[in-house]
Amino acid sequence: MKKLLYGIAVTMISLVGLVCQTQAEGPTSVKNLNAPGGSCCFAYGVNGNGQVAGFSSTAEGTRAFLWDGTKGMTRLGVLPGHAESTAYAVNNQGQVVGVSVGSGSERAFLWAAGHGITDLGTLPGGDRSIAYAVNDRGQAAGFSTTPAGPRAVLWDTSGAMTDLGVLPGGKGSKAYGLNDKGQVVGFCATSSGNRAFLWDPDAGMTDLGVLPGDTDSMAYAINAGGQVVGVCQVKAGSRAFLWDPASGMRDLGVLQGDTASRALSITERGQVVGVSRNTYGTRAFLWDAAHGMRDLNALLGAACRDAADRIVDARSACNAGNGATLIAARHQGGSCIVECGHDAVQVSRRDE
Repeated sequence: MKKLLYGIAVTMISLVGLVCQTQAEGPTSVKNLNAPGGSCCFAYGVNGNGQVAGFSSTAEGTRAFLWDGTKGMTRLGVLPGHAESTAYAVNNQGQVVGVSVGSGSERAFLWAAGHGITDLGTLPGGDRSIAYAVNDRGQAAGFSTTPAGPRAVLWDTSGAMTDLGVLPGGKGSKAYGLNDKGQVVGFCATSSGNRAFLWDPDAGMTDLGVLPGDTDSMAYAINAGGQVVGVCQVKAGSRAFLWDPASGMRDLGVLQGDTASRALSITERGQVVGVSRNTYGTRAFLWDAAHGMRDLNALLGAACRDAADRIVDARSACNAGNGATLIAARHQGGSCIVECGHDAVQVSRRDE
């Protein structure tokens, strides 16, 4: 079971940790995630404490994990009667959400230290659910099936579920991102194609539209300022977008020579990470207002590049307390966490 938002294969983990210095852009480190026995793993989420959530392969199947620099990798198990699990996100309290799978059943879960793994259930009549995001309040977002089709949902701290509904004329919806205000983003399937949405506890669900000439859009993440990132689709490819409450949707472009891009995460400072693609493969990017889109590999010193191989995608990013930017990423030799020092990433804040 590999529920991948962008469909990239898993590779072997190398048992390496290193810290290196870029020549001109501040300290940067790459720490590879050590899976027991050298098994495969995939990193999806990172928090401000440097903990990473994802899944690793075992003899019994895939298992959700939580990794940190002190304890290494902790496997989170599965729900009773299930065989596999994947973790998609971790908040700053160390709570993890994801999906547990077995016997034709998929259930969203919440894991917390001291409490273990908890089934978050489904909406009435549903038989599947997945949680993709969790905020620091302990709320989770994802989707549940229903007899009328999939519905984006928000779980509160008690485990109660709110059906976020659909856009007018919508056929189904899924949620992928969540901020601490309880605002949720995702996409809704409509007769005109998929549409990125922003759901607010007071305003309900809003269609974020598409870039000019595009046909579909999906939103993956939202920060506390209400900035949303995702992807718009056209027949010729895709484009990463940034949507802002004041200025609407903008095209973030692609790395030089590439033809498609997808934005997967945004930090509180407005830094965006994702993946840029060409006919030969993919590269992770880091975008900010001061520099635009940059190849994450270009921010790493030669020693980091040699040890980590080429970083091919960036799944999640956040700002640590020391001012650094932490990025959960995948390189050609496995999964890793990249730390870009404050000097490496200059940020233009919306409130400056």
